[in-house]
Amino acid sequence: MINLSAFGYEKGMRVQDIIPETWKRKDFIQGEMVKRFEQDFAKYVHAKHCVAVSSCTSALQMSLLALGIGNGDEVITTPFTWVSSAECIKQVGATPVFVDIDEKDMCIDALKVGKAITEKTKAIIAVDLFGNVCDIDALKQHGLPVIEDAAQSTGALYKGMVVGGVADITCFSFYPTKNLSCWGDAGAVTTNNDELAESISEMRNHGQSKRFQIERVGWNSRMDTIHAEVLCRKLIHLDKWNAKRKQIAQWYNNEFADYVDVPYPNDHSLHVYHQYVIRSPRVLAIKDYLNRNNIQARTYYPTPLHQVPTYKQDTSLPNAEMSSTTGLAIPVHQWLTEKDIDVIIKTTKEII
Repeated sequence: MINLSAFGYEKGMRVQDIIPETWKRKDFIQGEMVKRFEQDFAKYVHAKHCVAVSSCTSALQMSLLALGIGNGDEVITTPFTWVSSAECIKQVGATPVFVDIDEKDMCIDALKVGKAITEKTKAIIAVDLFGNVCDIDALKQHGLPVIEDAAQSTGALYKGMVVGGVADITCFSFYPTKNLSCWGDAGAVTTNNDELAESISEMRNHGQSKRFQIERVGWNSRMDTIHAEVLCRKLIHLDKWNAKRKQIAQWYNNEFADYVDVPYPNDHSLHVYHQYVIRSPRVLAIKDYLNRNNIQARTYYPTPLHQVPTYKQDTSLPNAEMSSTTGLAIPVHQWLTEKDIDVIIKTTKEII
């Protein structure tokens, strides 16, 4: 649900009062506010280009295509992630190669990536899991294009730099539950590479460089203008909201660290806690108890992708396998009140 107070509006306001620019122009697909958001977001992440698209999944797909990746190629990624990080590889005809995660931060283990590289390897998709940023520089040392799946890390920092201008390509999600969210599916690609930006910009709009001038095979992956206007209005609040998430996470850490494994923020990054994930061998009992007490608790991700039939690979990745059976997310969003947080802490401590 959109919190109208974030825009300076109150309950009872009309839709046209919340999205006045889009309502006035009636340019509901890739309109003027999409251009405005692309400019604002590129400036925010200190990237040369931002291309607004229909979802992070589309952003990942088109990033691979813009790099010329296809049949016979391999792309390295993590098995402990939402399926989009791997399905995009299959969809362009390439093969996902899974590398285990680091047992502390649960991001792809940069030290293990080198052993998985072959002559067929064309890129690495690194996932900023739960808002914690991968070690992008360590991955770049392998000499391959690095696509950063930042679906969960909008507003995070890597070595003092905002995520979005560090990797070769960065892909974002603005799904309604994200730290920066809109009213449906939407995403973006940021890059400092002119050719990649141009390719993705054309691909998202049926391969057109301008109306009826078709340059390549394309997709229908444009951002709806309503989403862009919502994002423009929310972007100015993002750092404040992320700071609130970090504050809540610190409260949780202080209360839970003696009982369960709490999130491990990398030294090189500012974690933005899209999810606050504890780890415990008693995860199912904790989840059941919290849910019965009206506290939302969810497991992420119950089956690592190398064990999912569609992506199954005959390999052992013990850190991913362990994390999939021990991780539990509890509420951490910025709309929690102090009373909410006290109840969550008290109830969780009753069962952990």
